[in-house]
Amino acid sequence: MFFTNWLAKRAKEKKQKEKINLFQRALNDHISKYLYGGDITSLSELQQKTKDSMIENLGQMLSEIETAENSFLKMREIITSLVYSVAGFQVLALTEEEKQQMEDVTSVPWISGSLHHHLPALVNHFEELKKDQFEMDIPDEELLSYCNMKGASLIFYLDALNLLRSIVFQDQKENQDWFRPFLVANMIWWESIFRGNINLDNLGLDAAEGIMFSTFARYVNDGADNPFYDFDKVWKKYMSDIGTPDKSHHLKI
Repeated sequence: MFFTNWLAKRAKEKKQKEKINLFQRALNDHISKYLYGGDITSLSELQQKTKDSMIENLGQMLSEIETAENSFLKMREIITSLVYSVAGFQVLALTEEEKQQMEDVTSVPWISGSLHHHLPALVNHFEELKKDQFEMDIPDEELLSYCNMKGASLIFYLDALNLLRSIVFQDQKENQDWFRPFLVANMIWWESIFRGNINLDNLGLDAAEGIMFSTFARYVNDGADNPFYDFDKVWKKYMSDIGTPDKSHHLKI
């Protein structure tokens, strides 16, 4: 398979080999469920050529991580880039009903679940979607469906890298993982940007506070042991400094 050489290089020590073997099994299961298990995601509906391309893209990501001078930081960097993209697509596609089904988003007042009503107007403010619409000639009425599919494909990569992060790098604290808060923070930031771009009502988050959520990425990219802890600490200090110490960021870990 595409990661055979990568696995061989990483499996020099017995303990590391055990981790790699576990990751290999988990990754094979992940690919099977996401691309061929119709009850898991809509990705099973994609053409085989597209699935092959996705597997190849994932292999390239793993190769970049393996060959990097600092594999751990490269992994974090790629995760950050993917989260940035998927958060944009997710917040655009999220409906009011779907928001109520997402436990860590339901109580967030700065994610509305209503941006999908404004998708044609927001395309010009999201370069990745604008480029996709141009290249694929996506009609405005199909933008919502496309955003959902694109979001699912990005989650395919992210969940694979989260397996790598957890199994090989052991960069996951039980019941204290920073990934979901990081994703929600980016959704909050994107919604703030999008609403400002087309003059929608402010949801109670000013521009400076919105930017605060984008700083979460700094702690992820810097390799912080617990990026959520560092973000939480800085948020509380900032809110205390501006005289609103009780204002919550609404992120759940």
